[in-house]
Amino acid sequence: NCPYRRVIIVEIRDDHQGTISGLDVVGFNMNRIPVGFVDINVQTGEIINAKKVKKSTAWKDVPTPAI
Repeated sequence: NCPYRRVIIVEIRDDHQGTISGLDVVGFNMNRIPVGFVDINVQTGEIINAKKVKKSTAWKDVPTPAI
């Protein structure tokens, strides 16, 4: 029932194919580079928090669920 959601933004790279689209985006051999996150109240649409992260930090200080 929690109205808050975190949207995690990553840059996806595939050093072998170049352009990526469709289901390839969620493929196993893709490099996912952290860019940032946005916390949103999905009931009101209000952005609660947004933060860029450096590549070097990965997700060290950002609570991230493992899916």
